[in-house]
Amino acid sequence: MKRYMFNFNVKDTLVLALLYLLCGLALCFFQGSILTTVVRIIGIVLIAYGAYMLYVYFGVHKSADTAPMFSGVPSLILGLIMVCWPHT
Repeated sequence: MKRYMFNFNVKDTLVLALLYLLCGLALCFFQGSILTTVVRIIGIVLIAYGAYMLYVYFGVHKSADTAPMFSGVPSLILGLIMVCWPHT
């Protein structure tokens, strides 16, 4: 049985796809200062998701694979960028 390094669960993939779709729609429809607020809220959500995934990987060890780490780190970094520099 082959084991892959990037073994994402279907549930995790669907949650991320839905989150990215909602982020894209929010960015398309809102303008001005509302857009800055929406970007910061999305960043906070991404930080929370990334922190939870890193907690699952490092703290709880619920998962035997590295998928939580490989989805948590980019989410956390992207969330920090969105909160600190929402205009970029």
